[in-house]
Amino acid sequence: MEVLGMFLKKVSSFTKFYIRQAMANRITLVFTLLFPVLWTLYQGLSAHRATQMSATHLITATIPFTAYIIVSTALEGVALATMATRDSGFLKSFYFVSGSRWPMLYANMLVQTGLVVLENLVYSAFSMFLYHAFSLQLLLLVVLLTIVTFPLVSLFLTCILLLPVRANSLSALGTSLLIILLMLFDVRTSNALLTGLAQLSPYQFIANTLRLFLGDLTLGTLGVEAVVIAIYCVVGFISYQQLNLQNRGRA
Repeated sequence: MEVLGMFLKKVSSFTKFYIRQAMANRITLVFTLLFPVLWTLYQGLSAHRATQMSATHLITATIPFTAYIIVSTALEGVALATMATRDSGFLKSFYFVSGSRWPMLYANMLVQTGLVVLENLVYSAFSMFLYHAFSLQLLLLVVLLTIVTFPLVSLFLTCILLLPVRANSLSALGTSLLIILLMLFDVRTSNALLTGLAQLSPYQFIANTLRLFLGDLTLGTLGVEAVVIAIYCVVGFISYQQLNLQNRGRA
């Protein structure tokens, strides 16, 4: 209990730091929401679909952008933010202060989880207003989906921390990858290998989790979910544990 108490105290201390850092980068929250909101507005108005829609249909229709907000925040707010902290030399200093690298990651995940829940609530409220589908159940489902999937996606994306490059070099590449994965979301293929690999996409993982929450509790969906979660945890744990705390000084 004493060890756990010390660990939680360290997480609490780093949480205050990451809250201040997040508040200093409020513009990032705006840009994360801007693309989903504008695209949803374009779809709703151009297709003349801004009419009554059921809550279940709405969350199914907007899940790609709900997933985009989750994955984008996990990439920018956790993975790339950790890399930037390493490049600036703070990560190594924090490690010496706390004696472990994990309180820093957990603290940042905690702060970013709160932010991404807020982002998805704003996006969901906008979508409900646009499509006239007001539902408290929908909002609760979005919150639950975000809380469950965001930490796992964030942990998985720490694998990019092993790349010998700086955060600013990966930012543009990461943003492009987010858009490409979004465009490929739920694309069907007859190739079993590609189908299996597609399940590892964070977008697909979030969509599969939503299906479980909506009652699709078949053995197949549960099995896929369990395997993906296991892979995310193993890859994330190994990647972050192997992270070089030194500034690599490469482009």
